[in-house]
Amino acid sequence: MYFNTIIIVEFCAKHKLTINEFFILYLTYKKDYKSIYKYMGEVEPYSMGINRIKSLEERGFCEEKNVIEGNNTKYYADMLILKPKFYNSLDKIFSLENAAEEVWEAFPAIIKNDGKNFPAKTISPEAFESVYMKAIKNNPETHKKVLKALDKQKKESSIMCGLLKWTECRQWEIETTNMKIESFSRDV
Repeated sequence: MYFNTIIIVEFCAKHKLTINEFFILYLTYKKDYKSIYKYMGEVEPYSMGINRIKSLEERGFCEEKNVIEGNNTKYYADMLILKPKFYNSLDKIFSLENAAEEVWEAFPAIIKNDGKNFPAKTISPEAFESVYMKAIKNNPETHKKVLKALDKQKKESSIMCGLLKWTECRQWEIETTNMKIESFSRDV
């Protein structure tokens, strides 16, 4: 999983969210209540008191539906309801969350070269994620171009190198250039 930290920090600064607040809202979005309880119980036991939750509610990030007993409020993470202000913003933040995995899955496992079969994936998915995200410079538009070029190359059986070399050599740029030339020549 890839997190674009620059976008997360900008989002938190813009909305005056602490990293703890963002993290709890994100885990709520993922419905990962077990992790919320573990985090709040072991790592930051007092990080999400009722005042902080009320503040998030007042700022329009969530709605709190916890049980009030006398002067005390018992906090149950699964009773926090996110509002669109938070979850609609996640599209931009996590638009590249599964980008490397998408390319990994789309890339053929075996390629043919000179009539011989070769394994195309000689790098682990985890290691590929780092290489890929650097190659596309964390840019969602570049990722879309990569997928489009990869799809075209697969259909044409024109992939001649493994995934790592294909990524390091930025083969999608060659394909994108060819696509532009082809569309230009059709226009002329």
